[in-house]
Amino acid sequence: MKRLFFLLILILSIVGCSDSQVYPKDFNFTFEYGSFYNNILNTFEGTYTKDLVMNGAITTELNLTEKEKKQIYKLMKDINLFNYLNEIEGLVMEPTSGYRFEIQYNGKKKIINWKGEFTDRLRDKEFIKMTTTIIEIIQSKEAYKLLPPIQGSYE
Repeated sequence: MKRLFFLLILILSIVGCSDSQVYPKDFNFTFEYGSFYNNILNTFEGTYTKDLVMNGAITTELNLTEKEKKQIYKLMKDINLFNYLNEIEGLVMEPTSGYRFEIQYNGKKKIINWKGEFTDRLRDKEFIKMTTTIIEIIQSKEAYKLLPPIQGSYE
């Protein structure tokens, strides 16, 4: 009985500590995406900038919950994003588009600039899943829904 109790306490302490060990307290990032990288989520400042194309850009307050940040950090860790090269050349697109990250975690900074579109490689598919999840989180926020629609397009 004592062994079972000890094992239960050990498991609970490992599970209880794992979340804080997996998720750094200083985790924040900027995520720029789209044509000319004009859409920007900045978790350092709690803002989001939406590219309205013909009508310029608009910035609003937009904060992620702790749960959302943990979900994003886990996705980054799962695809080994912290070991990506700083510059990644995807398929060339016009107008210029892609994804940029500036990530702070565990007292470090990581910058990733993914230029262009994706191929069918596994790494690309994993990156798409992560960026799609982040964009879905942004678009689910009331602050985003209140922003004006895009007018026009880039050619």
